[in-house]
Amino acid sequence: MSNVKIKLENVSKIYPGNIIAVNDLNLDIYEHELFVLIGPSGCGKTTTLKMINRLIEPTKGKIYIDGEDISRINPVELRLNIGYVIQDVGLFPHMTAGENIAIVPKLKKWPKDAIEKRVTELFNMIGLPAEIFSKRYPHELSGGQRQRIGVARALAADPPIVLMDEPFGALDPITRVILQDEFLKIKKIIKKTIVFVTHDIEEAVKLGDRLGIMKDGKLIQVGTPRDILKNPRDQFVRSIIGADKIYKRIDVLKVEDFLIKDAPAINLKCSLKEVEDFMLKSNTEAVIVIDEQKRPIGIVSWADIYQSNDKKIPVENVLKTINLQIEMGENALEAFKKMANLNLPFAPVVDDNGELKGIITFNNVMKILTS
Repeated sequence: MSNVKIKLENVSKIYPGNIIAVNDLNLDIYEHELFVLIGPSGCGKTTTLKMINRLIEPTKGKIYIDGEDISRINPVELRLNIGYVIQDVGLFPHMTAGENIAIVPKLKKWPKDAIEKRVTELFNMIGLPAEIFSKRYPHELSGGQRQRIGVARALAADPPIVLMDEPFGALDPITRVILQDEFLKIKKIIKKTIVFVTHDIEEAVKLGDRLGIMKDGKLIQVGTPRDILKNPRDQFVRSIIGADKIYKRIDVLKVEDFLIKDAPAINLKCSLKEVEDFMLKSNTEAVIVIDEQKRPIGIVSWADIYQSNDKKIPVENVLKTINLQIEMGENALEAFKKMANLNLPFAPVVDDNGELKGIITFNNVMKILTS
């Protein structure tokens, strides 16, 4: 096993009135792994995350980074060397995207040319062209773009540790799937130790190298996603992963049981500028393109828009063709098999006339089957 990067030793957080948020936690997090803390609201996962960068001080116990007791490190210096990403991003509204990314390198007094080079590198890494986005303000960005900037800001000073508190939790289903997939690619490049908090088991299994399941301030089980899914320790863990329910009814369920109705869609005759404005307003990373009869024709993402210098051309000139359509009334299991065969994270659903009725996603499948 890799070296221990973060060690929590008998860590507790107790608030006045003997309210126990974290209870005698012992945990080793290894170098370059993505460790996911998962559990219901109030289980102590975010408190645990915040104790690692001393936004919250533990009542008892010790936390070590690279063998050093963090209580002996200046908290400001500690935080400058730990990236931090939160659900609502927290970008400074009066700063451009580029200025937001550059905050920590500036605080660490990097040379100006080194900061500019790093900011450009990060824009490229997160898939947003610097020449387009560096001067934009947060209100000019979609939700997914703001979240990308938040990730880039956390990575700006090349910290060895990144803490992420439900970073994709507030995004729409399509955007969430896209950013999860992109983050998996970024993870391979950056080689950081990442502690990731979520309440979504599908997201935990998809992203995590190891999971730590929490309840009432305690760690109930730690292991790889495969280990936990195959061998849940107790009934609580079974309920978290949906072991008693998963797939038991999927063979009799229909596509409409998993339908997300409010899928972002736009007419294929709209210009790229109109699509861009719509995507910003809708806070989404991609939209389904429909014809005059509201039939899904293709999909367009920000990457497709960036590739064209002419925003007046119709979106039908740059869209990607949809390789699969699912019909209302189809057996859900068969529909998901089709998606899996094509490696599609989501697919449009149409009625008998071919009109778009919504989408289905693997994320939503897990949530419904375990609810």
